[in-house]
Amino acid sequence: MSKLLFEEGRSKGAEYRKDSLAIKIMLASFAVVFIALLVVCLLLKQYLVTIIPGACILITVVTFILSVFQDLQYLSVYEDKITHKKLFFVKAKDIELAPSQYKIEVKNSAPIFGYTVKFVFKNLQGEKILTYRAVSMHPSNLSEKKKQWEKDIFAIGCDIVNEQEVIKTR
Repeated sequence: MSKLLFEEGRSKGAEYRKDSLAIKIMLASFAVVFIALLVVCLLLKQYLVTIIPGACILITVVTFILSVFQDLQYLSVYEDKITHKKLFFVKAKDIELAPSQYKIEVKNSAPIFGYTVKFVFKNLQGEKILTYRAVSMHPSNLSEKKKQWEKDIFAIGCDIVNEQEVIKTR
């Protein structure tokens, strides 16, 4: 078994779990309110108006399902491979590469749910190997103490490209 160098996902931080749970509770509450509105519209025989709460229920349920699937994704970087499972993948995928064979671009990404830092793995010729959005990670501010993931990413041993200065200090 090769040594684990970096991990995101399976052991998501307490702050992310708390925020993720709050989002799920909020979405479930919205769904209950929209269902109540739908029932009221049906009882008042306002069938055309039922389209609005019906659409809101659909959007809320889809958003809830996406947030559940997002909790199942992960990234693990080992000495000899990268293992990842993205949002809608059924199985995890392995990429057999040592850290000396790739570099990682760290970028900001628009958050869909939770925090988002984007890792773009590229081979030494600059060709993209993998793009992964780490939903449980967010960069520290200049006034904050450096987060653990910001320290761990440099422990991988490959080149880290930080052009957007997502990681403020080394």
